[in-house]
Amino acid sequence: MNPLPSLTHKADQLAALLRGGVFTHMDGQVMGEEDGLGRGLGLLNGSRQERNRLYLVGNGGSNAVIAHVANDFLKTCHCLVHILHDPATLTCLANDYGYENAYATALSILARPGDLLIAVSSSGRSANILNAVQAMTQAGGQVMTFSGFAPDNPLRQLGQWNYWIPSSHYGLVEIAHLVVLHHLAECLANQDTL
Repeated sequence: MNPLPSLTHKADQLAALLRGGVFTHMDGQVMGEEDGLGRGLGLLNGSRQERNRLYLVGNGGSNAVIAHVANDFLKTCHCLVHILHDPATLTCLANDYGYENAYATALSILARPGDLLIAVSSSGRSANILNAVQAMTQAGGQVMTFSGFAPDNPLRQLGQWNYWIPSSHYGLVEIAHLVVLHHLAECLANQDTL
């Protein structure tokens, strides 16, 4: 029987991935950590100040991540947060338009120019997330993406702001996304702009 890996080893892996995370613009231009976090914070703060809506989408573990941080963006940051995975609404739209179009259909109805979408997909290849980004873009909104796995995944190239984790380990990618989202929420909450 192989010994279990230590928790410290897992923490070290996560820390290394966070140090290796890459922030990029839509054109693929890499931003350093400080600039990347600052620009992400700027998008969130601009959305909050203009009283635009903040939408969050993800699947599976990524859906749990966005459900968690939606609380922080609402309660501590006072953002107008909307998550689109209410079971009745999601299954209604998926049944009528296909799962790959469920989020996009909701956004095509709800999103307005200036709204902001946070799109999270570990693989960066989930059709429903990619379609949601397209719908937000068509509505005149802005997009922040969180992905991992392949460096050329399509989601990573679609946001005005993109964060990519260099790993194919679902759990580590999801937790890294959660750490960065929590950090952004804490920074936003601490800004004296309310």
